[in-house]
Amino acid sequence: MKKGSILLVEDDHIFSLQLEMMLERMFEDQLEVTRCASAREATTILDRKNFDLLLIDVVLETERAGIQLAKSVNPLQVAIIFITAFQREDLFQHALKTSPTHFLQKPFSDQQLRQAIEVALSRRKLLLETGLGPEQKPILLKRRDGQIERVHQNTIIAIEAYGNYCHFYLTNDRRLTQRMKLKEYKQSLPARNFIQIHRRWVVNLALFERIDKQTQEVTVAGMTFPTGTKFNPELLKSLYK
Repeated sequence: MKKGSILLVEDDHIFSLQLEMMLERMFEDQLEVTRCASAREATTILDRKNFDLLLIDVVLETERAGIQLAKSVNPLQVAIIFITAFQREDLFQHALKTSPTHFLQKPFSDQQLRQAIEVALSRRKLLLETGLGPEQKPILLKRRDGQIERVHQNTIIAIEAYGNYCHFYLTNDRRLTQRMKLKEYKQSLPARNFIQIHRRWVVNLALFERIDKQTQEVTVAGMTFPTGTKFNPELLKSLYK
C-alpha cells in the first residue's frame, strides 16, 4: 500500500520533533513525514514534491507566513491543517480563506491530532474520487497585464456578474475580471460543481461551508454571499441530495 505524505511546517524545533514522533507512533507505516521550519523552505520542498497533507503553524517567519503558504497551494489537491498557540480571531478568519480542514489550538491531544488528520485525508480522497480534484480541466483567464493564465476550476470560489463582465474570486485571495457574461461562463462549467445562488453569483459547491437560513446567506471558502429566493430550491436540492 502506498504511504500517505505529510509536510510538517513548524519553527519550534523541539515541538516539531515531538509532532513527528507522535505521527509516526499513531500512523506507523501509513504516513511519511517531512519536516521543515519555515514557509520559504516549505515552498522549495513543494516545488519538488507533492504531499497529501500540510500541517502548518500559522506564525512562522512572519505573523501570517503559514497562511500565505496555504494560499499558494490548491486546497483540493492537498489537505491543510493549521496549528497555533495564538487565540486571535483575525488570524483565524484569514486562515479560513484558505479552506483548511482543521484549525488546532495548542496544546492538543494525540486523539485530536489523529482525528483531524484522518478527516483531512478522507475529505481529500473523496474530492479526488468524485472528480473535484486536480484532474478537472482548467479554464483560460486573461490577467490585467494581458497574459493568459490557466486556472483550475477547483480554485474558483465564486463568479460574480458585473454587466458584460465577470469577476472570478480565487482561493489564493485573487480576483480576475473577464469580459464575458455570467451566463456564458456558467454553460462552460460542470453543473454538479457550480451552482447559481443569486442573479449575480455562481459558487463552487466543493468549497461550500454553511448556509444561514435567517440571513439567506451562504459561506464558501470563508467568503459570504447572498442567495436569491428564486435560486434557493435548487441550492438546497444540491446540498442535501
